[in-house]
Amino acid sequence: MGSIIGHIQVNYPKLSKMEKRIADYIMEHKEDLLNIHIGELAENIGVSEATITRFSRKVGCKNFVELKILLRDVVERNSETTGIIGSVDDIYDTVLQSTRQVLDEKALQIAVTWLEKANSIHIYGIESSGLSAEEMKKRMLRMGYKVDAHTDSHVMLINSSILGQEDVILAISNSGETREVIDACQLGKKQGAKVISITNHDQTPLSKTSDILLFTSNLKIHEAKGLINSQLSMIYVLDILSMMLVQNEQAAKRYKKTVNALNHYKKI
Repeated sequence: MGSIIGHIQVNYPKLSKMEKRIADYIMEHKEDLLNIHIGELAENIGVSEATITRFSRKVGCKNFVELKILLRDVVERNSETTGIIGSVDDIYDTVLQSTRQVLDEKALQIAVTWLEKANSIHIYGIESSGLSAEEMKKRMLRMGYKVDAHTDSHVMLINSSILGQEDVILAISNSGETREVIDACQLGKKQGAKVISITNHDQTPLSKTSDILLFTSNLKIHEAKGLINSQLSMIYVLDILSMMLVQNEQAAKRYKKTVNALNHYKKI
């Protein structure tokens, strides 16, 4: 097993509501748990000791004692890092490694094939996810794909209502519960469009609407540490998709042409 923190991160989408409460508490108070008894922890969180034991096993530990030992290793390593820079490094490492573990390479390849063959591609996202949608749109435009990004709820619905079987929706939502994105994806799917979603969680309204799910690591358990970009794991997956798309010979040629055009424009 790697870092227990990374392992909790990987398994977070599979946890029950009560188990997620335990995970959130552990991530926020891990330094205080090294000498705590399971009964005291259960009382602090408001769950049973049996639930904590089940949680420990679900994240790969034999029992709560082993979980505490692995947490001690994390705390000791963190104490050796240098202040804020070290803390951010640890978060980035955990998020990227845990996202890598939950990513399905076969699903990625199918998603790339659908995007390459699509008549048109429409990227949906709201707020921070909308910024990621706009970024991905620019990348794909430079590869010559017919693509647009939609970050307004009304525009999403208008767009999704006129899609067809040859069109693909790429939905971006950390929670998988963004109502505007879900409504648009459901409508687009009724019209025959394929839906690829990048999200943190399974068993959500968005996941149930999607044809392909690309899972990412959830940053919620890092929120108490400071202002960490909620799109970090999303951008990582978009980077992977971009690198896979540009391997296409025609896309690579188009990308080179757009780069040359931009360079020429800068020289004027």
